[in-house]
Amino acid sequence: MAKYEKIDVFMAFVKGVNPRFEKVKTSSLRPLINILNSDNGTAGQVGQALSALPGAKATKYRKPLYYLLASYPGLNDYAKNIRFANLGKLNAAKFRKTPLPDGYDPQLPKLDRIVPPSESLNITVEQYLFSTPRVGIILIHMSDHDPGMDQVFEGEKCLNHIRSVLQVAKLMECDFCTLYMKDDLPVLPALASKYAELKSKRNVTEVLEKNKHMGTTTQTFLQFAQNHSEVVVIGFDGVICVPANMFGAAEKTSSGSWAPPLTTISTVVTSRAIIVSAGQIYTTYPKPSWGCLNLT
Repeated sequence: MAKYEKIDVFMAFVKGVNPRFEKVKTSSLRPLINILNSDNGTAGQVGQALSALPGAKATKYRKPLYYLLASYPGLNDYAKNIRFANLGKLNAAKFRKTPLPDGYDPQLPKLDRIVPPSESLNITVEQYLFSTPRVGIILIHMSDHDPGMDQVFEGEKCLNHIRSVLQVAKLMECDFCTLYMKDDLPVLPALASKYAELKSKRNVTEVLEKNKHMGTTTQTFLQFAQNHSEVVVIGFDGVICVPANMFGAAEKTSSGSWAPPLTTISTVVTSRAIIVSAGQIYTTYPKPSWGCLNLT
């Protein structure tokens, strides 16, 4: 194919990370850049170059590499080739869809909660979105600023990781659903411009529910989840609202049945870096539902 037409923008991102790029020595990004500059470069060659990047280098230039994945034709199949060093709390976790058990009862004294099989994917949520089509995005209770949004995970604040996931989800043409509790305020001011840009490009389902934690108490939210076999969950907070939506709480639908947890409707992907909580999200009571995220 022809030379990568957005190479100048990509290099601007690279030099934004490192203004002295290759001023002293040749970067290990150079083989990748040479392919991008070639009139004969292919997505497969770029994918191989991405695989060859040292983990520390990939981590340093994470944002430029996300731009490359989004803008180079045919590169989605190679998104998982990038191996970032020390993923830490950016590591995506998958909670597999689990049948609602017979006799499910989330109220006292039974206090049922769903404990889905979970696994770390060893990629970021952004990489997962690049490589997985038709994922739904769910934002939970993001109307206010919380100190947990300022927590730093692998060099970036939680709020910036959320912005990054929203940007990639927009580029990948994901559907969005926003569950919120405050009139006319689906997201906090710090996300308002990103959210407005998102709504101008993508279908966004907004669900205002003032009195309950769980979105599946409403038909609109429930329908969104049912329409997506896999969803990415972003939200506040990691101790009450998000686990209530994912694993269950004693809340009912308008028909009087128990609201089903998200993990009984769809497979859920998230990471500690996009779950807002000022402390740990480890839970053992009433069930250790956070699985592979329990210790992160």
